[in-house]
Amino acid sequence: MGLADPLPSAAAFTEGGPAMSVQVRTKDLIGLLQALVHTAASDADQGSIHGVLLHTARGYAGDEPGKSGLLVGTSTDATVVGHSWVLASGEVKPTLWPLGEVRALIGVLRQMSRNDKEHAVDIIASGDQVTVEESENLLGAAGHRDRPELPRRPDADQAARRRRRRRPLR
Repeated sequence: MGLADPLPSAAAFTEGGPAMSVQVRTKDLIGLLQALVHTAASDADQGSIHGVLLHTARGYAGDEPGKSGLLVGTSTDATVVGHSWVLASGEVKPTLWPLGEVRALIGVLRQMSRNDKEHAVDIIASGDQVTVEESENLLGAAGHRDRPELPRRPDADQAARRRRRRRPLR
């Protein structure tokens, strides 16, 4: 038994077919992409290896029973190969993401998930287009977050308590 089931046939990914999507925690996607950037070819003249190949598969994840959905990434610079995966929900066709766009996406995702450990994004592949967008389930019925935002600055009482704790003992 292998770790992952084989991918669907190429006929399943016909152009103009229904959009395919996968949901993944933003922090996990950032980690996956950061790891694969290091082994991707840095020279744009190297063509198809100048990027990160992402696809979904089903496989065994740690001690969890049964198979889970995985977002799998691969990259190479023709000398070394990087291969990693994260847990995900859904299915998306294999797509090659150019290295410049991967680096830009990492920066955007960091900003989106800075204060939210459970932040998630959807990767949607439709035809020749791939879109990464914030998952809808993060927003409540009124169109705003269900949980309150944490304050950026502590109130005056908290700041005073912190200053008192930092004073050296004499």
